[in-house]
Amino acid sequence: MSTIVTAAVLIGLAVFQGIAQPANRSEPGGRNKPGFVYDSARKKFVLFGGYGTREQGILGDTWEWDGANWGLITADGPPKRGGAGMTYDPKRKKTILFGGHGDTAFGDTWEWDGTRWTLAASSGPSARTVPQIVYDARRKKVLLFGGFDNTTRQPLGDTWEWDGSRWTRMNTSGPPARFHHVMVYDSRRGRAVLFGGMARRDSPTQTYGDRVLGDTWEWDGKQWHKLAETGPPKRDHHAMSYDAKRGRVVLFGGSNGPFLGDTWEWDGKRWTAIESPGPSSRGGVPSMAFDSGRGVVVMFGGWDGTGMRSDIWKWNGTVWKEHK
Repeated sequence: MSTIVTAAVLIGLAVFQGIAQPANRSEPGGRNKPGFVYDSARKKFVLFGGYGTREQGILGDTWEWDGANWGLITADGPPKRGGAGMTYDPKRKKTILFGGHGDTAFGDTWEWDGTRWTLAASSGPSARTVPQIVYDARRKKVLLFGGFDNTTRQPLGDTWEWDGSRWTRMNTSGPPARFHHVMVYDSRRGRAVLFGGMARRDSPTQTYGDRVLGDTWEWDGKQWHKLAETGPPKRDHHAMSYDAKRGRVVLFGGSNGPFLGDTWEWDGKRWTAIESPGPSSRGGVPSMAFDSGRGVVVMFGGWDGTGMRSDIWKWNGTVWKEHK
């Protein structure tokens, strides 16, 4: 088995790893593939679900972080799941969650308004895990691309938009089908930016690890444009966020065999490697979002091969600093 496949398998099995957390804890604890977004109206991060330790299994808890303290939300919400797509809609002041995988793969859409979760739709994109969704501020719609079909065991390459009431499939070609990719919205340029992930096998003997990607694509609201094949080394299970203060896409970590701990920035034309010590090398889809109130990118958790992380780091455009 190649080192790439080994790392991918390890990340996929992260739900069974880690140290048990106390039942009555005051913070989420380490986890793999949770949803994590910043609610700019309430100035809080929202975290949902993910894959916990062996004892915890698949999670369905909702947490909020105000920049200093975590709070566990007791309101009922979506069935427990990991690998859901999640984004924040500032126009409607709601967190949007789609899909993921728990006891089964999901194709439902949920909304969190800061008080309660509401099932917004049961139809739309097919059930899947690890789709990527972002809010397109220029067009006032949520954009979805790709993910993993748990029935066919194949990546997906479809593009959808959510207007707050219904999903519409966009009749367009675009990036090759993939999963464990990352997508963010560049508000300054009005483009969704997608990087990397895992693609479909070319032959029955080929492994997913042989098709890790390192391409960069952008969505302009009508079609996809391939912008770069060079930049960060190809990878999957990485983290990415848009720094609206500096007008840069920030990428960290992931895996392409070994776990990675590098930081890169995209300015709309080229990728630049950033030389700055920071978080330990990790994959497992670390959660990353931009704190518009404080003007920093915040990263939570991930998985480093020995256990799931629960550390919080902040990137101010110059240095990484761990939140203590």
